[in-house]
Amino acid sequence: MSVIRFLGCLFITYAPLFVLICQYVLLDAKLLIIALSSCFFWMISILFTSLIWLAVPPLYETNIWIIIVSFVCQEIIRYLFFRLLLLLERTINYHSRLGQRQSEIHYIKGSLASGLGFGVGYVLVMNTGLLTKAAGPGDLEASGCSMSLFVLNSFNAQIFGLLNVAWTMIMFIVLKQYKYKYGQTREKQILKLKVIVSLVSHFAASCITMIDNCAVTLTLLYLLLICICVLAVYITFGHIKGKKDEFSTIIQDRIPLGLNDSNSDKKSKHENEKEKVKEKKDSSSSTTASSSESN
Repeated sequence: MSVIRFLGCLFITYAPLFVLICQYVLLDAKLLIIALSSCFFWMISILFTSLIWLAVPPLYETNIWIIIVSFVCQEIIRYLFFRLLLLLERTINYHSRLGQRQSEIHYIKGSLASGLGFGVGYVLVMNTGLLTKAAGPGDLEASGCSMSLFVLNSFNAQIFGLLNVAWTMIMFIVLKQYKYKYGQTREKQILKLKVIVSLVSHFAASCITMIDNCAVTLTLLYLLLICICVLAVYITFGHIKGKKDEFSTIIQDRIPLGLNDSNSDKKSKHENEKEKVKEKKDSSSSTTASSSESN
């Protein structure tokens, strides 16, 4: 029974993130590096949270203060990684334009890989220790309900892992759009509102875990996960709607949302084919003209 419980908790926790990683990240070296780097950055945010918690003894007494500190550290690190991803994207895309056989990074794909890294970092730190105890002979009952503590923690890890993916995609895509909006336009205000919704939902999800009723907690967290995922999908595909090139690179690739090869190679091949056709037409017209002159 303990082995079955362990495998069930393992699949609950890691299956959604594992599927996304295998589908979009694992077969692409650059996205894999981005995911590993973002995972490391998330662990740095938890390290800073732990240091602050140890340095300020009043944080020992109430959970709300450590939730606030953890929330602030994670969002700061998320924004810093966004700046790092912009620099990486600018550098690689610059070399790809110089013809150095580098594939361009699409920022939607980079944001997905970054979110998966943040989600995996959360799951590894917050769930691995308790998950190893699930293989033991005993069981622990969660307070406030009859569910096993191991199963409850696995569901929480699954939800927050996917939420980190959605939060990262929302923040990265919106900040990228915000960077190229000038003036206090209505679109710019809407972009600010989307970032605020993402931040508020992060803090709300952290506070929901303090409810001493696992049924209520899981219900609210799953409702929040659905809403945030819908918002992330709307922002992602709403931004590329009407942009045929970007949409085709995401949907029609063998690995959707993977790194695209630069379109410059495709355009150059197409132009070369057109030039060959023109040369054939010119040569044929010249031969007909010469034959007519000889006659």
